[in-house]
Amino acid sequence: MAANPKPVPLDAGLKAVVFFFTWMVMSGLGVLFTIVYASIQLRNNTRALRASTFQQVVNSFAAISFEIARDRELAELYLRAGKDFAALGELDRARYSLMLLSFLRRAENVFFQSELHMLESRQWSGIRESVA
Repeated sequence: MAANPKPVPLDAGLKAVVFFFTWMVMSGLGVLFTIVYASIQLRNNTRALRASTFQQVVNSFAAISFEIARDRELAELYLRAGKDFAALGELDRARYSLMLLSFLRRAENVFFQSELHMLESRQWSGIRESVA
């Protein structure tokens, strides 16, 4: 029977190299894990930010629509102006123009958010069609 060979002792320099190599591999894995974790968190944060932006846009359009719907006079002005703007008096033309300007500013915000890639086209297609 062959006897188990006795392990050859490592000298201090070789032990230091092995230790250093092991430390470098572990450090590299730690950095890689940190990068992966940070990218996942960044992606999740971006999704949350986009959802929040979309909700703000929806709330903005809903607010003006609700204001018009709850005020009978504004709703009537909206309908009359849509049928015959020229027949309106000066005050009603100004009120209707300001109402449209408010819609336009909201639509500009949607476009701006879209250009910043905070909103995707599919998210605001319904709003775009209602404004156009």
